[in-house]
Amino acid sequence: MAYSDILIKYDQTFNSIFNWVIAFSFFAFFTTLIREIIKDAEDFEGDNAYGRKSLPIVLGVTYTKVIIIALTALTIAALVYIFIMYLVSSKLTLWYLIIAQLLPLILLIIKVITAKTKKDYSIASLLMKFIMLFGVLYSLVAGYIFLYTF
Repeated sequence: MAYSDILIKYDQTFNSIFNWVIAFSFFAFFTTLIREIIKDAEDFEGDNAYGRKSLPIVLGVTYTKVIIIALTALTIAALVYIFIMYLVSSKLTLWYLIIAQLLPLILLIIKVITAKTKKDYSIASLLMKFIMLFGVLYSLVAGYIFLYTF
């Protein structure tokens, strides 16, 4: 089946698909940025020893935590906004959003606030990997919703 046939069959336009791509790109960008900053905080001692100019070295660990928390809160707000504006009718999306995204992101904020050691940041980085993985796996849920509810 050709791409144009799929658009016609499911009454979709390029704009609706483009919006999905933008949403996933936003999510991928911000979660990757958050994880990279967490990794910089994790490598603080090594970066300091080698004279690197990472965010935690330049701004300090406290301000780095504030940036991580702010970016995470922005990601949470964006996910909730997208759900309310476009996906509110999907109970499957609601549960997936709560269990696979919102709760882990809130847990990440708590972990970052309480982080004191390299191991704490390592755990936060691992948690971020799972958040990223489940964010991408939402495409399967979206595909299911797209194919079986329209």
